[in-house]
Amino acid sequence: MALLSSSVPVVSTLVNARDSLKVREPVCTVNLEVWRNAYLPRGSPNAITDVLGSFAAALLLQPCARLGRIRRRRLTANCVLQRSTDFSPGMESRAEAKLKGYAFWKSIGSPRFVCAPMINGSELAFRMMTRKYGVTLAYTPMIIPHSFMDEKRSGRKYQTPQFTTVPEDRPLIAQLCGDNASTIIAAAKRLQPLVDAIDLNLGCPQAIAKQGHYGAFLLCEKELVCDIVRQMDAELQVPVTCKIRKVSDNWEDTLELCLALQTAGCSVLCIHGRTKEENKQQAGACDWDTIRKVKDHLAIPVIANGGIGSFEDALRCFEVTGCDAVMSSEALLECPSLFTGKHMFQDDLAEEYLNFAQKFHAGPNEVKGHLFKCLYAGLQLHTDIRDQLGEARTVEEMTSLAQSLRARRMHERRNGIEPGASWPDLGWYWRGREPLNAKPFLPTAEPVQETEDSLKQNS
Repeated sequence: MALLSSSVPVVSTLVNARDSLKVREPVCTVNLEVWRNAYLPRGSPNAITDVLGSFAAALLLQPCARLGRIRRRRLTANCVLQRSTDFSPGMESRAEAKLKGYAFWKSIGSPRFVCAPMINGSELAFRMMTRKYGVTLAYTPMIIPHSFMDEKRSGRKYQTPQFTTVPEDRPLIAQLCGDNASTIIAAAKRLQPLVDAIDLNLGCPQAIAKQGHYGAFLLCEKELVCDIVRQMDAELQVPVTCKIRKVSDNWEDTLELCLALQTAGCSVLCIHGRTKEENKQQAGACDWDTIRKVKDHLAIPVIANGGIGSFEDALRCFEVTGCDAVMSSEALLECPSLFTGKHMFQDDLAEEYLNFAQKFHAGPNEVKGHLFKCLYAGLQLHTDIRDQLGEARTVEEMTSLAQSLRARRMHERRNGIEPGASWPDLGWYWRGREPLNAKPFLPTAEPVQETEDSLKQNS
């Protein structure tokens, strides 16, 4: 854990308090002066009690008034204060001026490849792995503000998997959903010291979004969503972004909403080129042409989403839409190295993800979900391991099963054993359009673990 480069009485006291609680990594460093400007009234005394109380509320994501409660509510997103003279790169005081639009986009490096917000999918471990393989901007999983803020109802059980981070996890956008500006803003204010922007989800097409009155089911309520964005932009110290879908099959309806969101204060727009009705089995080809037309009329960065199944698709999307970045969700879940354009065996990617999951404390739900997607093709063939993985409850069990599948797949490829030797390595992204159909193949004995150097030479 990185400690402070120099010490002053207040900071030393905080460090001692932190060490006494045995807080573990990951750690986020946040400048003390920036934080005080954002969260304390002008003229507030620089008292240790004020700093600890408000610091816990803003950065430990719990309304803590006593150090004892910090111990009980210890989250992965722990924080250490810095002296005002010890700025980390890119941590300019957001209280002074908020960058918007292309000024903001350039400040985070003008990212090109984006990891989408995905519940139980874009958690810290997965984000860090995709960053290794070309992702230059990532979103948190969607956060439901009232659950995030309701300590009694959800508390750490909800908050920890939905939001954890480390200093290297940047640039990062936290996505919130809802139809109540006050609740969204309250949650956003707790998150904003640790992220680069706050995103409003206007794109979720699932039934739960309809029940909760959020996501794509707000697209036809232009006044409501623009009022939410307007209030967020006025209240928050970081930029506001929006992720939407096509409003209808008429591209001008989508343009009308996008222009209104831009006027309301949206700094970046992510557009999925399908309507909310084009979902799951009804999902057809992504309408990049509508994205291009909307992009041509906007003065803020636009991220294209949808139809990105490979690196070649990403390059083609840039050419067709002229967008500033492309976002992938399902294809990236199956193949975290998608944005490199290089072939890697899925078993190797799964093993690497498990290492990230161990390092960044991913939970069993997240790990199981990633393994089922990343190893989908192999599990469709080796259905005994698939069934065991479905029953597994611990990360250790899941790791062992992934290793068993990896050994089988290596054995098949090395020795030309059919159908495994010619069986596809990918399939989850295309499961609804080109399903893998074959009789399950169950080996009579578990193959001996072999080296894979020669196999990797083919990647």
